[in-house]
Amino acid sequence: MQSDGQSRGKITAAFGTARVEIRELTPRECIVTHSAQIRVGTTGSLVLRNGSELLSVRASVVRSSLLAPSLEGMVYRSILRVDAGDSLRIRQIIPPASDETLAV
Repeated sequence: MQSDGQSRGKITAAFGTARVEIRELTPRECIVTHSAQIRVGTTGSLVLRNGSELLSVRASVVRSSLLAPSLEGMVYRSILRVDAGDSLRIRQIIPPASDETLAV
């Protein structure tokens, strides 16, 4: 998975209207950080870039917590559960040697 236009390997994505940074990605879950609060139970599209293509998968927030305030505002950490039907699409962008986890 490439981070075209991203700095230092950060992978940015969108979940609904929120901009998120992917911290860890597996075929079934995605751990993200973000500045806007997202409620547990929220379901939406997680859109990320894979090279020149956009990948959109359905996901639901299963856990979200405030990490710490920062100079830019609040920082939240959330765990998104990828819909079962989209897990194969996620698996295609995780490098094979990574044991099915992409950590950023």
